[in-house]
Amino acid sequence: FTNYGIYPAGTELEIRLTFDKYCDKEKDWEEAIGGYFNGSGCTAWVLQNENQEYLRCSDLSWNKKHKCK
Repeated sequence: FTNYGIYPAGTELEIRLTFDKYCDKEKDWEEAIGGYFNGSGCTAWVLQNENQEYLRCSDLSWNKKHKCK
């Protein structure tokens, strides 16, 4: 929540729950702060890119690759 509305975790500008760190299907549950936040960074990805490609490949990024193919 911000003064300007609600925005999803994992956006390119997010400094805490980043896509790179908290949207990693290969990361062990305990690696992401006791597992509590693992997956939180995927929200913005799904809304922005309109896909769930992060479930199929692990080399995606906000500025380069958005699909596995």
